[in-house]
Amino acid sequence: MHDRRKHRRYPLDQNCFLTHSNSVGTIVDIGMGGLSCVCLEENKCDRYAGDKEIDIFCGQAILFNLGLSIKVIDSVIVLGKFDSGLEFRQCHAKFNHLEHDQKNQLEEIILLHTTLSISESESISSSV
Repeated sequence: MHDRRKHRRYPLDQNCFLTHSNSVGTIVDIGMGGLSCVCLEENKCDRYAGDKEIDIFCGQAILFNLGLSIKVIDSVIVLGKFDSGLEFRQCHAKFNHLEHDQKNQLEEIILLHTTLSISESESISSSV
């Protein structure tokens, strides 16, 4: 699959999760353009289901109540998480239009909760 991202994605240095559609998922990576997450498969990460609104939780119960709107671009079933019949789905999503305060909070998540070098953090700040 050809990577068409405009913004780099950064792996998280700790567990952050998101909530959407009465479901919870773990964020795998995040950038200014979107994120990847893993959710319990209940067809709630369906790319044909339309836009979803999410909130993000990181660290010591820090809530980023962003009300971000995402569009799922692709999703795949992740096998082998558990031996039982539970299936997980990894979703790749892009952010829809971001307001200025949403961009600032997203930048804060990237700066505080991902594994960035100093030069990378400077480039994130200058791109917002």
